[in-house]
Amino acid sequence: MHKILAHAIANVITSSIGLKIEVNFSSKKNQGGAMTIESESFSERVKKVRSKLNLSQEDLAHAIGVSFATVNRWENGKTLPSKLALKQFNSFCATQKELGNLND
Repeated sequence: MHKILAHAIANVITSSIGLKIEVNFSSKKNQGGAMTIESESFSERVKKVRSKLNLSQEDLAHAIGVSFATVNRWENGKTLPSKLALKQFNSFCATQKELGNLND
């Protein structure tokens, strides 16, 4: 049942933001006791971009207009970005590619 729900949510997310995300259902519960759905591909992308640019989580957060805690939660697979935050992250990456700082 949980895997079906996770895949349904993934389909809604991917169709609404036009981004392919891998969703793995996690039976772990967060601090509030709720089940969590993690996105490995987005968290790994954030880590990779930050690493290639030699930025701290705080530096990346400042550059895209989110909190340090938000970047930390993304990298740890605790949350997914909002539509606005995803747009800001993608815009940041596009700018860095144009500047020759990212080549993925």
